[in-house]
Amino acid sequence: MALKIKELTIGEGRPKICVPITARKEEELLEQLEGIRAACFKEGEACADLLEWRADFWEGIEKEESRRTGAKLIRQTFPELPLLFTFRSRIEGGERELSTQAYEEICSWVLEEEQAELLDIELFTGKHTIQKLIKRKKETAIVLSNHDFEKTPPKKELVRRMEEMDRLGADILKMAVMPQKERDVLTLLEAALEMKQLTKKPVVTMSMGKMGLVSRICGSTFGSAITFGSAGRPSAPGQIEAGKLLEALQLFEM
Repeated sequence: MALKIKELTIGEGRPKICVPITARKEEELLEQLEGIRAACFKEGEACADLLEWRADFWEGIEKEESRRTGAKLIRQTFPELPLLFTFRSRIEGGERELSTQAYEEICSWVLEEEQAELLDIELFTGKHTIQKLIKRKKETAIVLSNHDFEKTPPKKELVRRMEEMDRLGADILKMAVMPQKERDVLTLLEAALEMKQLTKKPVVTMSMGKMGLVSRICGSTFGSAITFGSAGRPSAPGQIEAGKLLEALQLFEM
């Protein structure tokens, strides 16, 4: 089932390109936003469908005034684009850790004040916290996610985790893994294809690093609804520059 966010339909047509924002301070954020505008909105087709604010990079994220300033700047620069708010924990590849209480407080702020159209919540945050947060949501779509920067679990386990996301009430199911060998990439793609048959919700999967690059461009075949492309500093290993990513995705539409 496709998910409509503003004017964007996730789960129909080509995978949608999400460009991450990784600024640490206000001056750097303004510079990065202008860089995204220059790189992704040239004459012709835009190569960014939505933005991800990687809030774990933002130095003042624990302070409401600081995070409100960051959100406002992003909104003012790109009012038409859906925004995905993500605080990625260090254990899942992020910049730093927060206490469970601080993480829940920030996510609650996003939901209750509708500071983003989509909110990423890590699956391993725990069932209790996830259920509490989902009860607080108004219109914000929930992306339940899991990231393994060390390995690629067996297909059965990947599918199990995504089924758990589905049962917990996610609107989008996201899984990212690191391949150690070529067959690991096939494992991820097979899990994505199987999950596509098991749920009506959009699925987002990727195999990271150079070895997994193919998984970022073949989503229309295997069922991944969003792919991540950079405009400057990437937020994960193997991210392709957004303009080149769009060109690659368009090959699958020919």
